[in-house]
Amino acid sequence: MPPDFLFPEEQELPSDLINRDRPSEDTPDRAAVPHGGEGITDPNQSDAGGPVVLRRKGNLKTGGLGGLRLPRRVSFDPLALLLDASLEGELELVKRTAMEVSNPSAANDEGITALHNAICAGHLDIVTFLVTFGCDVNAQDSDGWTPLHCAASCNNLAMVRFLVEHGACILATTLSDHETPAEKCEQDEEGYDGCSQYLYSIQEKLGILN
Repeated sequence: MPPDFLFPEEQELPSDLINRDRPSEDTPDRAAVPHGGEGITDPNQSDAGGPVVLRRKGNLKTGGLGGLRLPRRVSFDPLALLLDASLEGELELVKRTAMEVSNPSAANDEGITALHNAICAGHLDIVTFLVTFGCDVNAQDSDGWTPLHCAASCNNLAMVRFLVEHGACILATTLSDHETPAEKCEQDEEGYDGCSQYLYSIQEKLGILN
């Protein structure tokens, strides 16, 4: 038979133990302090006997416009965009950037213009727009190549005709080898016969034979 358990009668705890375990009304609630010790007390309230004001350290560092980060704006050179868009065939971007540059015939460090790029890449729609917009059809790069030289070297008869009809000089010569657009036609490439015959026929009509 298991032994009888004796339960002591209820006894009142000593008052010092009760006061020690009971939180003081003047003690700030520890749960109000943020984790990691980020909370600090307001020195203006520590001696006043009132409630302790707790703030986060991060909230105290509010320089400038409330500590907000303003987004950075990135701007691009309109001429660089125009040159790149002409090469890539982005007609709408060409139209927009052509309005933003002071001179649509402006060139890069090598003398290449947007018209040079559009011709070399074969974008007739962009070539048509740039010439209509007022780009110089006789602009020369650092080696004296004009847009017509570029079109002739690609055997692009449609572009050659368009440029000649809009004032391109068929007698312009390059600086290094002194060749005209007709002499730049690529003999081993498709379209040579038509492009070469057209340019030489224009020269004959002018009474100039090479």
